[in-house]
This record gives sequence, structure tokens and C-alpha cells, in this order.
Amino acid sequence: MKQGTFKYIEQLLRDYPEMGAYIAKREEALIYPDELEIDTNIGGGSGGFISKPTERLAITITEDKRLQELTRCKRAIDRLVEEADPITVGVVQMFYFQRPRLKTWEGIAMDSGLSERQCRRFRDRFFGMVADELGLPI
Repeated sequence: MKQGTFKYIEQLLRDYPEMGAYIAKREEALIYPDELEIDTNIGGGSGGFISKPTERLAITITEDKRLQELTRCKRAIDRLVEEADPITVGVVQMFYFQRPRLKTWEGIAMDSGLSERQCRRFRDRFFGMVADELGLPI
């Protein structure tokens, strides 16, 4: 797996426990923007934006790329956590989801009754599944 892809997936998994809050915060930022669009159209012609606020809000939320990417990544990881075997989920949760991280790979291996190398293989297999699900280069 490419190092950049590996680091990206690693960061996604570290952010996963807070991803729901990130999505809610982004939706709130779209619903209540810091700056409102002001109609600068002085003439009698129609403006270049949708005049109905509800429709404009729905389109803004639907077309926001950052929100779409966060939602897509969260759904993918949710689905893979449900589909993965319990050992893989346990290893990934202990190393990436728990805050603060209290265990090294050696500690996770001791807790799960596996070798450190086996734990890393479970992690690598899960990373491959995430990369396939998100369409990332391997």
C-alpha cells in the first residue's frame, strides 16, 4: 500500500470516533453561515441565485463537497466495522478509536492473545478493505 494512502486511512480511523460531530458541525455551518448572501442586483433583472431560502439550504447541504466526503467516509467505516471479524475490529478499536491511546502494538497483542505481527496483519487487511471501499490507490 502506498504510504500516502496508509497515512490517509490512519488519520480517518483516528478521526472516526468524532466524525459524527464533524458532520453535525459542518451541517450547522451550512445552515447558519457566518456571512449571508446579499442581493447586489440593483436593476430589475432576476438575481443569479435561488430566492427561496429552504431550497437554497437544501441545495447547499446536498452539494457541499466536504460534507459529502465526511459522510461517505463515515458510512464506509461503519459498514466495514460491522462486516469485519471481531478480532480485526478489536485490534483497530484498541489502537485507533480509544482516546487516549493507552496501549502499544505489544500491549494490544498481549490483550488479544496474538503476536504483534498478527495484530499488524489484521490492521493491514482492514486498511486494504477501507482503501477498496473508498476507491483509494493501493
